[in-house]
Amino acid sequence: DGKLIGVFGLDIPLTSISEFLKNLKEELKNQKIGRSSIVFIANSKGEVVAYPDPSIPMIEENGKLRPRKVSELESAPQIIETYNYHTENKDDKFNLEVDGVKYIASYKEFPRKDFDKDWTIGLVVPEDDLIGPIKKT
Repeated sequence: DGKLIGVFGLDIPLTSISEFLKNLKEELKNQKIGRSSIVFIANSKGEVVAYPDPSIPMIEENGKLRPRKVSELESAPQIIETYNYHTENKDDKFNLEVDGVKYIASYKEFPRKDFDKDWTIGLVVPEDDLIGPIKKT
């Protein structure tokens, strides 16, 4: 009859996911892999779902919260460039140069059969973090 019978809600602890990303970034740093690495999760709309800093995914606008777009990440232009490249070319792993700095990027979609979200996890690492010492030698 078009009548509202009820509303169902489910909270996903995104702060826990952000904490996981923060720990992953620290683990990479501790292993001397990707000291300047950036890791994040975005959905198919280009919205940041999780970031190591849990305050990043949401923006307050006119007294309301809304998801931040990947293109609105001010502190990391390499994320924006590599994410744009990934969405345009559908490449999962690739190298890209942004402002004279070479990056190695990897994007992987969450498996749809196991996880009913259209999320992608991205890892962007400056090439010199990985092979800088070899290049100097």
